[in-house]
Amino acid sequence: MAVVFPAMAFESELSRLFGKWKEIECIMPGTIFDREQCEGELRRFASVERKIEEVSRFLVQSGIDDFVRSKPELEAYISSSFQSVRVGHLAEDFQRHLFWPRNGVLHWGDAKYSYEDAAKCFSIAQVGLRILREMDAHRRVSLPS
Repeated sequence: MAVVFPAMAFESELSRLFGKWKEIECIMPGTIFDREQCEGELRRFASVERKIEEVSRFLVQSGIDDFVRSKPELEAYISSSFQSVRVGHLAEDFQRHLFWPRNGVLHWGDAKYSYEDAAKCFSIAQVGLRILREMDAHRRVSLPS
C-alpha cells in the first residue's frame, strides 16, 4: 500500500484542484457548477499523463514542464534530486514511475515492491504535490482584484 497511497494523494490533489478552480469560475453571474460534469471532464482524459497535462494547462495556461521551467528553483531541485523525473517529460515520468507501480499493485496484485520502491514513489508524489501547490498559488495570485 505504500506504493499505492502516494499515487492516490497526487491524483486526488490533481482532481481537487481541477474541481476547485472549475467551481471558482462558476462564481460569475449566470453560471452553475456541475460536479458530475466536472468529474466527466476528468474521466475523459484517457491517461494519467494526459490528465496531468490538461489540468496543468487549466490551472496555469501552460503545461507542467513549462510551468516548472518558469520556476528556476523548482526546476533545479527536480533536476538535481531525481533521476526518474525529468523536466521536459514530467507528466510521462509521473505516469511511469508513480502510477504504473500503483497499477501493478491494484490491477495485477503485484506485491514485489521493496521499501526503496515505496520511498521512491513517496518522493515522486511529494515533488508532484509541490508542483501542484505552486500552480494553485500561481492561479490564486493571478485572480483579478
